[in-house]
Amino acid sequence: MRKSRSFALALLQFFVVSLFFQSIQTSASLNQRTSTQTLVTPTDGSFSLQPIYLRLQAEEDSNVTFWESIPQNLSDHVATINVNVLSIFVSTSAEKADFYRDAAGNLWLSVTCALKTGDYFGTLAWVSREITAENLTIPDITSFPQDYPDDVKPFLRPGNKIPTEDAAIKQIAQSLSSQDMIQTVKNVLDFVNSTQSYDREKVRILMNGTLSTSDMLDFINDPSVSLRTNISFCFERALLATTILRAAGVPSRTFTNDDLKSWIQVWLPQTGWVAGEVLCISPHTQPLFPRSLSVSIPRMIQNSCDAMFPFTWLPKTKMRVANLTLTNPEEFDINEYGTVLCQPTDSETYESNPGGFSFPIIFEPDIIQASLTFNDSDLIFHVSKGKQSTSRKLTLGVMNDINFEDLRVSFTPVRLNHIIVSLNSFSVQKTQSFDYRIIVPLFIAVPVLLAVTYYWRRKRGKASLHDRGNLISSEKT
Repeated sequence: MRKSRSFALALLQFFVVSLFFQSIQTSASLNQRTSTQTLVTPTDGSFSLQPIYLRLQAEEDSNVTFWESIPQNLSDHVATINVNVLSIFVSTSAEKADFYRDAAGNLWLSVTCALKTGDYFGTLAWVSREITAENLTIPDITSFPQDYPDDVKPFLRPGNKIPTEDAAIKQIAQSLSSQDMIQTVKNVLDFVNSTQSYDREKVRILMNGTLSTSDMLDFINDPSVSLRTNISFCFERALLATTILRAAGVPSRTFTNDDLKSWIQVWLPQTGWVAGEVLCISPHTQPLFPRSLSVSIPRMIQNSCDAMFPFTWLPKTKMRVANLTLTNPEEFDINEYGTVLCQPTDSETYESNPGGFSFPIIFEPDIIQASLTFNDSDLIFHVSKGKQSTSRKLTLGVMNDINFEDLRVSFTPVRLNHIIVSLNSFSVQKTQSFDYRIIVPLFIAVPVLLAVTYYWRRKRGKASLHDRGNLISSEKT
């Protein structure tokens, strides 16, 4: 009997453990990742979807405000680029988030946090881009004007990291100048690209998570230093070219795209702003001037006099630049983000190309995408996987739950302004779903338990009769 109980107990343990591992598998599936998933979501039309990732780690306690430039539409002489900021995931540590636009038209996300040493702060923006026009034709010759428009004059002045009054800079600018603005620009670009070596070590430090600084501009060499050392990376080369061009009387500024690559823009009369390359790759596959923007997502244009980096923070507390690229989905944990800022897409535009206006919220075991659209005054949240989808009209100011397959997406939508909607307390959770696989152990265990019980009961009954016979014989004796 003792053996039968042990065997029955073992079967029950097998059944319970099977159920337990099934529940573990369900609850853990949100955190499973694979490095083979593609990060660029496929689209149906000419739109392309790209992630812009930032992750910093505090190296001291501080109440800090972060600023990060957010891509926006661009229209200059070279190209017209339509940009949609579909979503910006913001760390759960964020206490307040807002937007403001500077004089150059850059859009900045401002986030206030209270961080302890070792805490992380991060953002992940999903941006959709469409090139609607590109023009690489410029005049053969352009004379210097007698005067410049008021909104162009600031881009001739010196500023932080733009030392146009430096003696060496002025001497080089004079030697490269001509009566033709376009020839002057080409001379400067040829000079920068031919004399500067590429600083791979500095790029490695910036991108591999070892950079520790209290100010991103401290990491950037002044143009006078680049000129003396003849080594720089694209951001420093853009500053060097800008400084020389301003000293030569050509309005210029830096331009940075979504993956932190930088080049310059110069202003030409009767033409406007034109892009120029400062980090050439030999042999030349494209002209240095004008530079094509066909694969670019414009992120930040230098604002007037002073140099700027696409992200910064105040006060100048010590931070480690942990990561600037989302190279695989293992780096994305949706539980680290409590706020999602969205720019709703017009419903008709979305219906014409859903893939171009959706962003991923889950990568494993399947990619689950979401999107926020508007129809008149209504906001509609969509969740999809392949051809399967569900939609829900949102109610502002209260918690909204959207169920899709075995997921529940929850958040409280609030309008920050007429453009941006904040999805607060954003979460994605697995819901309880019945898996028929858990019935298999049950079907195996129950018949075996019944058979074993029946067998041991019969055996026990025979043993009891045998014992009773022996007892009667003993009594007779």
